[in-house]
Amino acid sequence: MFLQLESRVCGRVHVLECKGRIVGGHEARALEAALDQDTRRDLNQVVLHVREVTRLDSIGLGLLVRYAAMLQKRSGGLRLAAPPPLITELLQMTRLQPILRTFPTEEDAILSFLLPEASRASAGKSGPAVLLVDQSGDFCNFAAALLTQHGYAVKSASLVCDAKILLRVGRPDVLLLGPSTPPVAAEAITAALRAVAPGAEVVRLEPEFKSHDAHEAATALLRRLQPAAS
Repeated sequence: MFLQLESRVCGRVHVLECKGRIVGGHEARALEAALDQDTRRDLNQVVLHVREVTRLDSIGLGLLVRYAAMLQKRSGGLRLAAPPPLITELLQMTRLQPILRTFPTEEDAILSFLLPEASRASAGKSGPAVLLVDQSGDFCNFAAALLTQHGYAVKSASLVCDAKILLRVGRPDVLLLGPSTPPVAAEAITAALRAVAPGAEVVRLEPEFKSHDAHEAATALLRRLQPAAS
């Protein structure tokens, strides 16, 4: 089975689900290209979900070791989530566990990055905390960059399950549901998140928000958040 990759971002953690073979050739080049995107997006924390990896050869293992070392030098790292026996046994035999850390679940691997980060953040001062949930990664990038420049502390997730992970490491002042959230699901998503963060204000952006030009969208978003964050 050729390598299939599914990508998403949880907070500042890039999660890559890998299915198939991580071997020299097309598969290794595809994974390398996906990891190179992190350099361009300034994402230094990577979780590879490898439960459905069926083969890992020396080229693939060398690729993982290289990126783990590179990301560590950039104050990040690479974690392996839910490794199958073939990977666990290989890491034990090669004694590479200290370089390629493994975790039993994807959530555990993500939290291994988020928990220390949350501890450091709590020691400093920051503006109102916003948790943004939207299916569009591009909208999350736009909103997070805008709000950060205006003094907000922003975390974003495209999936509700990832939003719940982020809520385990900090309670936001504002829950922001982006315009890609289906209106029929908005109530259920709001209830699920408010159950974990009952004190947070909820701001929903209507689907039409996506059709605004950038200046109009930026102005409207800041205006909508100002009373909720005060």
